[in-house]
Amino acid sequence: MNSKIIKRDPFRDLDKFERRVLSDFFSPMTLENTVPSHLTEDENNYYLSVELPGMNRDSIKVEAGDKYLHIHGERKEEKHEASAYRHYSELSHGSFNREYHFNTAFDKEQITANYRSGILKLTIPKVAQSKLKQVKIAAEE
Repeated sequence: MNSKIIKRDPFRDLDKFERRVLSDFFSPMTLENTVPSHLTEDENNYYLSVELPGMNRDSIKVEAGDKYLHIHGERKEEKHEASAYRHYSELSHGSFNREYHFNTAFDKEQITANYRSGILKLTIPKVAQSKLKQVKIAAEE
């Protein structure tokens, strides 16, 4: 039986972990996965609020599918004079994509959206559920 012993260096794993964490920490902030939202529902509607502070209304797009909504947009980085020295920047910029899936169908034509004070609010009407119909079974003769 030929067994091979592999010596593991725990510091190498720690170094890889540290580089990965620090590179994420010091990389520029983007909007990629930082779009907080709030989804509620009642008997007739879904209500979706999405935080998009500093976004221009025209740069936000909402697309409705069969049982999903896709919201995407972009906040461009402000251009500064070339001679200006930037000490640090905590303002997020870039594009974002967010998709919301629903359990029931909704009326795509009746969705309303409002954008005010950095909050996008959507009212998404549910499709009226049809009641079950009793089917009579005929006897074969």
